[in-house]
Amino acid sequence: MFGRKTWKERLFELSESALEYYEKSNQTEKPKGAISLFEVTTVRSVTIPNRPHCFEVVTESRKFPI
Repeated sequence: MFGRKTWKERLFELSESALEYYEKSNQTEKPKGAISLFEVTTVRSVTIPNRPHCFEVVTESRKFPI
């Protein structure tokens, strides 16, 4: 459905302006990426086989299945 063949485990940190994600720890590394909350248009629940508790963060330019 999302074209994702592999899923990667990430640590997320939510602030007032962004959802940042890290590979292992937010204590010693820089964020792998960030989603600006000002760009988010929708957050919705999605059903993906064998992936419980998934949701999707949608911006104007991209969809992030989490």
